[in-house]
Amino acid sequence: MPLPIIAFICLSILLTGCGFHLKGTQNKIEAIPLRLDSNRGQQDFEKAIEEAAVDMMIPFKDNAQWAIRINSTQRDKYRTTSSVTAERDRFMLIYRASFDLTHNHDGHLDTFGPVQIEQQASFQSNETKVVSKHNEEGQIYKELEKATARLLLKRAALIANEPPTCEAHKH
Repeated sequence: MPLPIIAFICLSILLTGCGFHLKGTQNKIEAIPLRLDSNRGQQDFEKAIEEAAVDMMIPFKDNAQWAIRINSTQRDKYRTTSSVTAERDRFMLIYRASFDLTHNHDGHLDTFGPVQIEQQASFQSNETKVVSKHNEEGQIYKELEKATARLLLKRAALIANEPPTCEAHKH
């Protein structure tokens, strides 16, 4: 075997053995414990947030200093085809969420927000298959809800890791 190949194999074994792994260029956000302040009427979205937190290894604790409060969620559907007689219509499905992030420290409550998040997906339907259209549309909205929950947690973690400065607390 040629010497360069042997050197490459030895280097690969050495690096693998010492735990060297490529981690990419993305900065890792520290998982600060969060609390989800329940908002009646948002149970489905709150469940999606809790599931995303487990997947993202973000701890939820009842006594966490940082709390997420969901203000609202909204589903919208816009037709993007121009023909009234089109057999297959295209739609844009949009899932929006608004939340506040609060930080309780030294008996003082700071509120960051409202933070707006929006996820979109296009959807094509055939009017002759109404039942399958509603099933597919519902599944797309569910996926948009999950994606919005993941993005909400990322934004909350970014704010919690580097909160904007408050002029009242600078001195």
